Amino acid sequence: MAKLGPITLDTLASILQNPGYGLNTLRELINAFELLTVNRLDNSTYGLAAIKAAIASIAGGAFYGSYGPKNVEVDNDVDLGMILYDPSGNIITTGEITPGTYTIHRVRGGADTEVVGSTPSLEAAGRVFITYSFPALSWQVGDVFYVTFSGIAVAIGGVTTEYPDLYIWGRVVREADVSAKVDAVEAKLDDGTAGLAALKILIDALQTSTDRQLFCVDFWSDPQDYNSVHAVPANMVLPDLLVAGLPAGATVVRAIAMFKFRIVANSNVAANQLDGATVPGVSQVIQVRKDGVGTWRDAINFADNQFSLSGSTREGGDVCIGNINIAVEVDGDDDYNFQWLQANADLDTIDFYDIQVGLRIWYAV
Repeated sequence: MAKLGPITLDTLASILQNPGYGLNTLRELINAFELLTVNRLDNSTYGLAAIKAAIASIAGGAFYGSYGPKNVEVDNDVDLGMILYDPSGNIITTGEITPGTYTIHRVRGGADTEVVGSTPSLEAAGRVFITYSFPALSWQVGDVFYVTFSGIAVAIGGVTTEYPDLYIWGRVVREADVSAKVDAVEAKLDDGTAGLAALKILIDALQTSTDRQLFCVDFWSDPQDYNSVHAVPANMVLPDLLVAGLPAGATVVRAIAMFKFRIVANSNVAANQLDGATVPGVSQVIQVRKDGVGTWRDAINFADNQFSLSGSTREGGDVCIGNINIAVEVDGDDDYNFQWLQANADLDTIDFYDIQVGLRIWYAV
């Protein structure tokens, strides 16, 4: 770049006084820019006052959101509208709302048709809305609709917010016909084997079963060291037994007797066994009664020739368990007596050692 030569005072004065770009021209440009700036800031549409008003409107005005289904059916009432609320999320009251009007347009095959002309909108606390049924005369499946809300305004604390046109879009559809499936479901619910009535019967039965759940407990007497069955029929007195500790309100459903011994022996040199089977209520049967006041009840039956033993023989013991339900007698906590009614052997004697009698009780609470 070429260097400028020395500038004299005369040359500098000439530049500053130049009418095209001198100091006076520059001063005029600055004045014009200042005036333009002031005008812009004072403009009623986009100046500082307008910006301040817009900010105030936002800060003290109201907000909105649309609601309603996007898919509608012909001849089916729906609500479509705008929810209005202030910056704090509070619902706007009806006295603060100007609801304006609405129109409804249909778009079909590219053609936009106004179906409902300008009509006053409905209002309620916090919303502006319409209720419309999309009548079959004007609508069919596949149509697109849009609702235009115009002229909505909200006045809060002296500040009025005027909304632009607000839109809701949607489509007319046909929901699936589920009537046949509903009929099928109803048929299944009404089915006599697997329907609701049958299910109720099962539930009731289960409830009854649960209510009657049985608990089982065994009670045993103290040991009796020895007792014998002779060739002459006679009652054999067996140990008494105490039933205690059944829960309050327990109902005895079943009770059976048990006869336990450590050793059974034939003291005779000849073979020996019981003489005759049980005759109910008469002979060869173990009986139980409530202590002193009850009725003797048959509990354990015997077979003819049971306890067959060779002469002078001892064998390990066993537990004889009755199969007769004596709950009619054994019905709760009490003392119970046991006897072997008219016990009888072929020969003297069949001996039992370390005897215990027991009761097995099933009860419900």
